[in-house]
Amino acid sequence: MPNTAIWNAQHSHLEQTRPTVSYSEAKTLVKRHYQTTWNAQHSLPSDDQMPNLQRHQQTILFRLRTGHCRLRAHMHRLGLSHTPNCPCETGPQTPEHILQTCPLHQEARTDHWPQGATLQEQLWGTKDSLILTTSFIQATKLEV
Repeated sequence: MPNTAIWNAQHSHLEQTRPTVSYSEAKTLVKRHYQTTWNAQHSLPSDDQMPNLQRHQQTILFRLRTGHCRLRAHMHRLGLSHTPNCPCETGPQTPEHILQTCPLHQEARTDHWPQGATLQEQLWGTKDSLILTTSFIQATKLEV
Protein backbone atom coordinates (compact mmCIF):
# COMPACT_ATOMS: atom_id res chain seq x y z
CA MET A 1 0.00 0.00 0.00
CA PRO A 2 2.75 2.52 -0.82
CA ASN A 3 0.65 5.23 -2.52
CA THR A 4 -2.56 4.88 -0.55
CA ALA A 5 -4.03 6.60 2.44
CA ILE A 6 -6.94 5.72 4.67
CA TRP A 7 -9.48 8.48 5.12
CA ASN A 8 -11.40 8.26 8.39
CA ALA A 9 -14.07 10.87 8.62
CA GLN A 10 -17.55 10.37 10.02
CA HIS A 11 -17.90 6.65 9.52
CA SER A 12 -16.14 6.70 6.15
CA HIS A 13 -13.36 4.14 5.84
CA LEU A 14 -12.77 4.32 2.10
CA GLU A 15 -9.30 3.65 0.81
CA GLN A 16 -8.09 6.35 -1.58
CA THR A 17 -5.02 6.52 -3.75
CA ARG A 18 -2.80 9.51 -3.18
CA PRO A 19 -2.11 11.43 -6.38
CA THR A 20 1.59 11.56 -7.04
CA VAL A 21 2.93 14.91 -8.14
CA SER A 22 6.44 15.07 -9.42
CA TYR A 23 8.87 17.71 -8.21
CA SER A 24 8.74 19.35 -11.65
CA GLU A 25 4.93 19.55 -11.60
CA ALA A 26 4.90 20.92 -8.06
CA LYS A 27 7.49 23.54 -9.01
CA THR A 28 5.39 24.57 -12.02
CA LEU A 29 2.24 24.87 -9.89
CA VAL A 30 3.97 26.95 -7.22
CA LYS A 31 5.59 29.19 -9.84
CA ARG A 32 2.24 29.72 -11.60
CA HIS A 33 0.59 30.59 -8.28
CA TYR A 34 3.21 33.19 -7.38
CA GLN A 35 3.20 34.65 -10.91
CA THR A 36 -0.59 35.04 -10.80
CA THR A 37 -0.42 36.61 -7.34
CA TRP A 38 2.35 39.01 -8.39
CA ASN A 39 0.49 40.07 -11.54
CA ALA A 40 -2.66 40.75 -9.52
CA GLN A 41 -0.75 42.97 -7.07
CA HIS A 42 1.14 45.03 -9.65
CA SER A 43 -0.72 47.34 -11.95
CA LEU A 44 1.34 47.09 -15.10
CA PRO A 45 -0.95 47.18 -18.10
CA SER A 46 -1.59 43.85 -19.73
CA ASP A 47 -2.12 45.45 -23.13
CA ASP A 48 1.40 46.76 -23.63
CA GLN A 49 1.60 48.78 -26.83
CA MET A 50 5.35 48.36 -27.32
CA PRO A 51 4.99 45.56 -29.93
CA ASN A 52 3.01 48.01 -32.10
CA LEU A 53 5.96 50.42 -32.38
CA GLN A 54 8.91 50.54 -34.72
CA ARG A 55 12.03 48.67 -33.66
CA HIS A 56 14.08 51.78 -32.79
CA GLN A 57 11.19 53.06 -30.64
CA GLN A 58 10.95 49.70 -28.87
CA THR A 59 14.68 49.83 -28.14
CA ILE A 60 14.44 53.29 -26.58
CA LEU A 61 11.49 52.29 -24.39
CA PHE A 62 13.02 49.00 -23.31
CA ARG A 63 16.19 50.77 -22.22
CA LEU A 64 14.23 53.44 -20.34
CA ARG A 65 11.99 50.87 -18.63
CA THR A 66 14.86 48.70 -17.45
CA GLY A 67 17.36 51.48 -16.73
CA HIS A 68 19.94 49.60 -18.79
CA CYS A 69 20.84 52.52 -20.99
CA ARG A 70 23.61 54.95 -21.82
CA LEU A 71 22.60 57.51 -19.22
CA ARG A 72 25.27 58.36 -16.67
CA ALA A 73 23.75 56.54 -13.68
CA HIS A 74 23.91 53.20 -15.46
CA MET A 75 27.24 53.88 -17.15
CA HIS A 76 28.72 54.78 -13.75
CA ARG A 77 27.55 51.44 -12.34
CA LEU A 78 29.39 49.76 -15.19
CA GLY A 79 32.52 51.81 -14.49
CA LEU A 80 32.20 53.69 -17.79
CA SER A 81 31.41 57.14 -16.40
CA HIS A 82 33.26 59.12 -13.75
CA THR A 83 29.99 60.28 -12.17
CA PRO A 84 26.35 59.12 -12.04
CA ASN A 85 25.16 62.73 -11.88
CA CYS A 86 23.31 64.55 -14.62
CA PRO A 87 25.00 67.61 -16.17
CA CYS A 88 22.21 69.70 -14.56
CA GLU A 89 23.77 68.76 -11.19
CA THR A 90 20.41 68.09 -9.50
CA GLY A 91 20.76 64.33 -9.18
CA PRO A 92 21.70 61.12 -10.94
CA GLN A 93 20.99 60.94 -14.65
CA THR A 94 18.36 58.20 -14.66
CA PRO A 95 15.42 57.63 -17.02
CA GLU A 96 13.04 58.96 -14.36
CA HIS A 97 15.16 62.11 -13.89
CA ILE A 98 15.30 62.80 -17.64
CA LEU A 99 11.59 62.15 -18.22
CA GLN A 100 10.26 63.92 -15.13
CA THR A 101 12.51 66.55 -13.56
CA CYS A 102 15.71 67.44 -15.42
CA PRO A 103 15.77 71.23 -15.90
CA LEU A 104 17.96 70.89 -19.00
CA HIS A 105 15.07 69.21 -20.83
CA GLN A 106 12.15 71.21 -19.40
CA GLU A 107 11.37 72.91 -22.73
CA ALA A 108 11.27 69.63 -24.65
CA ARG A 109 9.19 68.06 -21.86
CA THR A 110 6.67 70.93 -22.02
CA ASP A 111 6.53 70.69 -25.82
CA HIS A 112 5.71 66.98 -25.63
CA TRP A 113 3.50 66.96 -22.51
CA PRO A 114 1.99 70.46 -22.01
CA GLN A 115 -0.19 69.21 -19.13
CA GLY A 116 2.51 66.91 -17.80
CA ALA A 117 2.49 63.12 -17.68
CA THR A 118 3.28 60.50 -15.08
CA LEU A 119 6.25 58.20 -15.48
CA GLN A 120 3.75 55.33 -15.72
CA GLU A 121 2.05 57.02 -18.67
CA GLN A 122 5.36 57.88 -20.35
CA LEU A 123 6.72 54.33 -20.17
CA TRP A 124 3.60 52.12 -20.12
CA GLY A 125 0.82 54.25 -21.61
CA THR A 126 -1.04 54.17 -24.89
CA LYS A 127 0.70 53.84 -28.22
CA ASP A 128 0.51 57.62 -28.69
CA SER A 129 2.06 58.19 -25.24
CA LEU A 130 4.91 55.83 -26.02
CA ILE A 131 5.54 57.55 -29.35
CA LEU A 132 5.66 60.90 -27.50
CA THR A 133 8.24 59.46 -25.11
CA THR A 134 10.49 58.27 -27.92
CA SER A 135 10.05 61.59 -29.72
CA PHE A 136 11.03 63.42 -26.52
CA ILE A 137 14.21 61.34 -26.17
CA GLN A 138 15.10 62.07 -29.79
CA ALA A 139 14.44 65.80 -29.23
CA THR A 140 16.83 65.85 -26.26
CA LYS A 141 19.51 64.26 -28.45
CA LEU A 142 20.34 61.91 -25.58
CA GLU A 143 21.64 58.48 -26.50
CA VAL A 144 19.88 55.92 -24.38
